[in-house]
Amino acid sequence: MIACANAVTQIALRCSTDIRTHIELTFCMAITPAANDEQKRHLLACLAQVSQSRGREHMFSMLTNRRLDLTLHWLIIDQLGRDPEALPTLLRWLDQENCDSFTMSKMVDVIANHHPLNPDLLHRAVSTMRQFAEQPDGNRYLRTRAIYALGTLYDPSAQATLFHLLVNPNELPALRGAAADALPSNLGVEMCRWLRSVLSRQRQPPELVVGVLHALGRAHDRDAAPLILRYAQSDQATVATAALHALIEVGDTSMLPTLVAISQQHTSEQHVRVQAVRALLHLGGAEYLIFLRSYLESSEPSLQLQAMEVLHTYQPHSERFAQIATQADAPLALRLRATELVLEQPDGLTLLSQMLLDPTSDPQLPVSTASLLAKATRTVASPVPSDVIDSLTRCALESTTAPWLRRHTIAALLACAAGMDRGPTVHPAIRSIQTSLGRLIEAAEHDEASRLWAMQALLSMVTYQPILHDGDHIAAPQEEAIMVIDEP
Repeated sequence: MIACANAVTQIALRCSTDIRTHIELTFCMAITPAANDEQKRHLLACLAQVSQSRGREHMFSMLTNRRLDLTLHWLIIDQLGRDPEALPTLLRWLDQENCDSFTMSKMVDVIANHHPLNPDLLHRAVSTMRQFAEQPDGNRYLRTRAIYALGTLYDPSAQATLFHLLVNPNELPALRGAAADALPSNLGVEMCRWLRSVLSRQRQPPELVVGVLHALGRAHDRDAAPLILRYAQSDQATVATAALHALIEVGDTSMLPTLVAISQQHTSEQHVRVQAVRALLHLGGAEYLIFLRSYLESSEPSLQLQAMEVLHTYQPHSERFAQIATQADAPLALRLRATELVLEQPDGLTLLSQMLLDPTSDPQLPVSTASLLAKATRTVASPVPSDVIDSLTRCALESTTAPWLRRHTIAALLACAAGMDRGPTVHPAIRSIQTSLGRLIEAAEHDEASRLWAMQALLSMVTYQPILHDGDHIAAPQEEAIMVIDEP
């Protein structure tokens, strides 16, 4: 569907207004029954590209249809948020409050994240957000999103509203915490002093404490470091985690001994201890990686995954990722994430291509690996190594390869060919890929769908026409002619 939408869009841009109007209506009718959110998002983008003004009218009309699902409403608002001309209408919709609170919250987010707003729109947006944020009986989720929107909109009156909410003892603690969290990073001395006074009081609501910790961390308030460190040892995981993040932002290395103690405190939640190691690595450097080892070897997949993400932050080319990706008894989720991280290594393409041929791996792993290879080889700056092409070819031709894996492998081979220079003579690697695809087409032992994919791919290479895989171009010399490897 995505390929067809691209082709129709290119045709519409060359047609008369009458024909373009019919195409717009066709897009509108195709959006609702589309199979998934990605297709709906793409059709909305095509509708906007074909005709911005009428496209906006169609989208606002769909927003009035209460029978459409909430997710589609959110996708429409996302698309409208990319169009500066749609923002005044979105603000009018918010003022009228003629839709549900979740849809209105999405509009709030879209408007707040659109930069820059002209002075008139900024004034209107701040006024609307203040109205929602200060409604005592308003929807809590909408109020929260409006509070964060006030923090995003650069306006003194917005900051005054945040402070008013923060100091109001009768306000919900979660909203007071959100107001603190939404404060800008350039806080004044008096504001930082007042926030420190909040932390120094006993038995404060955890939601408020978390917001204040975030605010002081962003402000890099070193005077707050002792108080933040105290909360880093809290029994409440959310408070302790927020304090550890704040310590990282404050950047006070004098806290390292206490952070070591927290990372080894067995009575603390393991998630908090991993975050303590993250703080140690950020403030003290790679010498503290030794504290991460036990979490990488943990029997809990969620903890291993957190530790692996921490390791990636400070050692992105660690050999540990390849070890986890090829570890047969490692949880599948962990191996899938490790394959993504392996791809970032200098020899990542070669390592992933070798994993394709592992007969003992979970069936989902080689499919994910082939998909990653297809995406990576499209943008690789240097020529794809020959051993990568050899591995992909072997996987595509192997009679025991699952059809779905073969489809991704063919797409990866096409991506390899697309990245090669097309000079007056055919590149030997391209010729090799074409020969392999021809063998696959002629092999009677392969299923019909696989042979069809190979035939479409070969035709695409021979005619220099673009081909789509998972919605992205592999090569596009001629936008008008688009071929697709469709699912059977």
